[in-house]
Amino acid sequence: MLVSHSHKFILIKSKKTAGSSIQSYLEPYCKDGIVETHFPGSHRTAESTKKKVGDEIWNSYLKICPMRNPWDKMVSWYFWRGRKRSIFVLIKRILQGKHPQNQAYRLSFKGYLKFLKTKGKLNIDVNNIYVDGEFPDYFYIRYEHLHDDMKALCDKLDIPYDPEKMPQKKVGYRDEKGYQQHYDEESRQLVAEAYSREIEKFNYTFD
Repeated sequence: MLVSHSHKFILIKSKKTAGSSIQSYLEPYCKDGIVETHFPGSHRTAESTKKKVGDEIWNSYLKICPMRNPWDKMVSWYFWRGRKRSIFVLIKRILQGKHPQNQAYRLSFKGYLKFLKTKGKLNIDVNNIYVDGEFPDYFYIRYEHLHDDMKALCDKLDIPYDPEKMPQKKVGYRDEKGYQQHYDEESRQLVAEAYSREIEKFNYTFD
């Protein structure tokens, strides 16, 4: 989460949407505000953010939220969660009484989606970006139009945008093949149901 008082914006960081890159680009403009860039504050929920900053700031500042095609997003999430962890993380999990490798590492992509479904966690951002079950009046940065939307945002905030200075964070963990190949009809429908509101709002399609 970022809050800038001088530029009057709040960044609500969603998962696997280039949120870390957007956060890094905007952070220098938040020296007079609130900077929470490490877990758990990095992904502070919208409702928690609203409570922290208060209604006056929440209602008057520009609220920014990155978004991404959910079918693509879940493939990225799977590979990120299933990345190879350090020996220290593995030991920590064992000491906590957990399996050394999490489910994304141990399961196939389709199996992982089913696992998340059983836990009620297939929509990985539903608790992050909604307030009272609804979308706030966000300015959206669409992953698929990252530079265009960042340019529009920076123009709105009266800050410069240089795409060459846009950092690339948390990349290189997934294969570069099309996300569609990871799905069958059942897993495709699971994501469609979990993200139905996002798909409708942004007209996302599987193709």
